[in-house]
Amino acid sequence: MTRDATTSEEKSSRSYWGFVLWPVAVIVLYASVAIFFRGCTRSPESELKTLKHRVDAHKVQAWAKEILEKYPTNTVLYPYFEGIAISSRMVILSNPPAFLGDLAVRGWMGPSIVVSSSEPSSNRCVSLLYAESFGFGGPGYFIVAGDESFRQATNAGCLEWIPGVHYQYTHSP
Repeated sequence: MTRDATTSEEKSSRSYWGFVLWPVAVIVLYASVAIFFRGCTRSPESELKTLKHRVDAHKVQAWAKEILEKYPTNTVLYPYFEGIAISSRMVILSNPPAFLGDLAVRGWMGPSIVVSSSEPSSNRCVSLLYAESFGFGGPGYFIVAGDESFRQATNAGCLEWIPGVHYQYTHSP
């Protein structure tokens, strides 16, 4: 028998492994794609669940109440970080709490911090915006925090974390 000749046993062995490995490869590829896209399209409930594991909402609320006492309505605050370009019109938080970074799930940018005015049906609050990108649209979320009496209408995109602290999904075109 020549070197180029293949026995039927070798052919059978190759066809068996081809029969077994191709479906396994397809299943692994399918699972990888499914996991990737599942991570890209998480529901507000799953985002809030992630945040609950990473950050204590009571700390967020205590910090928000300090900010509300210290800063007037409609103030935009900028957390200090090395390399920030500071102008005279900016209000800089010189020592931002570490949990502000922990609130950034999926490596999103943020926070953009705004002290809002009171609404007819609610008190003042601090809004923390985290987004995929600022200025270009896309998905993001707000953490809106006030004192325990702060209320916000809840729906599928706005969930109460604890009384006075809410998670709100947003998408900008």
